[in-house]
Amino acid sequence: MDLLSKWKHHSPLQMEVDLEMLAPDLVPVPEPSRKRTKTLAIRHVCNAQVLLIDVKGNVSMQEMRRSEILKMTQEAAKSPVKSSADEDSDEGDKQTSYRPPEIASPRASRRSFSGAHMSGGHVSIGAQAVHMRDLRKLDANFSETNEPCIVARKQAILINADPLRTIIMRNVCIVFIPDGADSLISILKDKFRELVAEKETEATPFEFSTFPMIMKALERLATTQITSADLDTLRTMKNTINDFASQVEGIRRALLSILDNEEDLRLLYLTPLHANPESFYCTAAFDPEVAEVILESYLQEVQTIRTKVKLLEHRIQNTESLVMLKLDATRNHLLAVDVVFGLVTVSLTLGMYITAGFGMNLRSGVEETPDVFASVFVGSFVLCAAIVCVGTLYFRRHGVLSL
Repeated sequence: MDLLSKWKHHSPLQMEVDLEMLAPDLVPVPEPSRKRTKTLAIRHVCNAQVLLIDVKGNVSMQEMRRSEILKMTQEAAKSPVKSSADEDSDEGDKQTSYRPPEIASPRASRRSFSGAHMSGGHVSIGAQAVHMRDLRKLDANFSETNEPCIVARKQAILINADPLRTIIMRNVCIVFIPDGADSLISILKDKFRELVAEKETEATPFEFSTFPMIMKALERLATTQITSADLDTLRTMKNTINDFASQVEGIRRALLSILDNEEDLRLLYLTPLHANPESFYCTAAFDPEVAEVILESYLQEVQTIRTKVKLLEHRIQNTESLVMLKLDATRNHLLAVDVVFGLVTVSLTLGMYITAGFGMNLRSGVEETPDVFASVFVGSFVLCAAIVCVGTLYFRRHGVLSL
């Protein structure tokens, strides 16, 4: 009995579970039963909540598998097939009308695709089609980084800008909806209503109208104000992830310690050692490879979970940095406003000093002079305004104020 058969003999469900985790789209979905509740739960995680928007602006929320989404992109990438009537009409047009040959410019020749070829009278572009690996990059469960990217494929545009992960085709737009993104759904619906209103008046292709709407939705998400409740939620999630990361690290160290100790691996075989205790000291007849393989498989799963936890911690750190940048910008704005109010206070204090000098009971000789009151009042006001303007220009020139 080889090593693989031993593994199947000791763990009959292990191969099936690993296949579902590595390639969930290749496993057929059986009829629901009570015995396979755990397996159905794993497959339910593989489905994705998507928002489908068509050319007419109809929005529908669906649950789709990646294989179904891949089939949609493959159908969109198929070349149109001309009927015989269309070919006859094309031949008639060629006989009745004459078109002079066009001279290709050097710029047009540089833009021509080297992978384009003629097939049945149609130009087939040799562009790369959408593959399953492209869809995995759009899935938050499989993506190793949240680096934004825009990928052009055959009859499809893939946009990965967390939290928006979108596939734009010529007649439909597929938006992957993350968990708890109710605000994102409302924003997308509002933006695509604007898209439908613009499509009624402008003859713009669907992809060129959808792309700006996605960018506007991202801009609206970026400009959303962060409340104190969001900060409390972030702090709670960070503490939870830190506790979970410590637990995962402890399990990883425990598995590594068992794998590094040959005696501990042999002690895991309770039934063989109970039947034949002397086999523990016989290294030739007692081989702990089965236990080692099982523990290594779980160690790989723990390592995968550890990597995902590290990614979550990295995202939380990025969010904290973004929040701190916004708080710093708000603080700088308040400091600039404080500088302006300080200039106004200084100018008003100088004006009050002048008026207090004239308000003393000492005789100055100008009490009986006409129009002195108006001159002093207007002069003090102009002086205060000049101090504020000069101070503002000075601080703006030195980069202190950006108002």
